[in-house]
Amino acid sequence: MFCTTLASISDEKAPRKGAAPEEDVSDKFVDNGDDEDFSKDEVVLKHVNASRFVSLDVAGFRIFRLNWVVTALSSVALWGLVIYCINEGTVASTEFSKWQSWVTQNFTWLYIGTQNAWIVFLLWIAFSKYGSMKLGKDHESSKYDDLSWFAMLFACGIGIGLFYYGVSEPMYYYNGYPNMQKPGWTNDDQRAQQALFITMFHWGLHGWAPYITIAIALGLVCFRQGKPLTMRFCFEPLLGEKVVRGIIGDCIDALSITCTMLGVCTSLGLGCASILTGSERLGIGGDPSSVHHHRYTFRALRRRHWHQGLVRDHLRYRQHSLARFDVL
Repeated sequence: MFCTTLASISDEKAPRKGAAPEEDVSDKFVDNGDDEDFSKDEVVLKHVNASRFVSLDVAGFRIFRLNWVVTALSSVALWGLVIYCINEGTVASTEFSKWQSWVTQNFTWLYIGTQNAWIVFLLWIAFSKYGSMKLGKDHESSKYDDLSWFAMLFACGIGIGLFYYGVSEPMYYYNGYPNMQKPGWTNDDQRAQQALFITMFHWGLHGWAPYITIAIALGLVCFRQGKPLTMRFCFEPLLGEKVVRGIIGDCIDALSITCTMLGVCTSLGLGCASILTGSERLGIGGDPSSVHHHRYTFRALRRRHWHQGLVRDHLRYRQHSLARFDVL
């Protein structure tokens, strides 16, 4: 909502007498006119390497459109991880735990520092001359008001996370977080305050900053410049058009797909584990390791999905823009 609010600002200041005319920031992010129809192959081929574009139609029905290099790279990475975890589950769990501990011990400073850097950068964007730039075409207006966008952010974004982790996360830090069981936390009050501080760090401004940064970059290149909705085109101003459309651009897209998939799987895994544990505690669904119990869990998740009407409305609105992702 932060970035959409920025996009709605249109404060045009007249230059002071005798002062040099103010630079038009829109020249750097040109509005390329009307949206192109990315459901047409000829439009897609204007933005991708033709040798990497694969399409398939059967009996007049559109089956798929993809970049075979991006698909191959991301598929190898994801399926390689899946096969490794299935065949070596115990070893994989042990190794991943070691990696997680190593990253946490050695790079927590980097995580906290970069989150602060994103916030400073976004505040600079908001109060600079770029804060009045639209993330869409000059002639377009917002389809939804700020209240609707705010509701959709929670319905599609962090709503379920807040319901669950809003209670369990501070309790975990208070009772079981190893860093707060060390000498120095002398009483329950100090541990309780620190538990809430860490939770606020995860779900406050620092939690939203990376999402807003990516949203601004994608909004400019996709909805204003008319490029496909892929991460590679966010790097075009830095790397150039030739590099972005080559193998480096393919690697950027493959990496973004892999990271997104891993993040989604992590959220789904945590959600399933939470439901299994809660239903076991309530005596519902039988043995958590049974097939019946897993079917019960997935039926519950499916019912939750179908009853989120607001989410469906949001997805319908994004259908046109997501068609641009066909280039992958």
